[in-house]
Amino acid sequence: MAADSEEKELADLVSAELKRRKEAGLFNGKFTPVCSNLGYQVRSSMPSNFDVDYGYTVGGIAAVLCANEMSGYMPSITGLKSPAAQWQVAGAPLAAMGMPIVAACVDLTGPARLAHQASAAQCQTAEEYKNPGPIQFVSSTADNVTKTLAMEESSDSKRQKIVHSA
Repeated sequence: MAADSEEKELADLVSAELKRRKEAGLFNGKFTPVCSNLGYQVRSSMPSNFDVDYGYTVGGIAAVLCANEMSGYMPSITGLKSPAAQWQVAGAPLAAMGMPIVAACVDLTGPARLAHQASAAQCQTAEEYKNPGPIQFVSSTADNVTKTLAMEESSDSKRQKIVHSA
């Protein structure tokens, strides 16, 4: 099926059923479907516990910043590899974000990049993806962070240095 054919197919089925009901005197309304392509939405999944904790925390920081009339600040969270209860939260001045992102922020010698580089050739010729399955909210793996986040040891401290140097 094409990307938007599911919606059109459903609209056609509903139209046919309503036409049948109208002819039988069981329906007296109008039906004007508007179809949209849900191609991108269907590729996503439920948020992980990490996603939920992150969104909740960012929202909480934003609420506190607003309540304290700190409109020139943006929520900031460090310690993301730790459980959410151990994250450090702050408000980072937006003025500190005004500088361009320096290339040094991307550590090309970091563990995640080196792991990717080591497996790049193998990934071109074999099925090397890892699929942990659907998001689980209650299990031994429910609170795992992504492998690349777990590999990065100094990403939080580097971000802090950039913000503090601005």
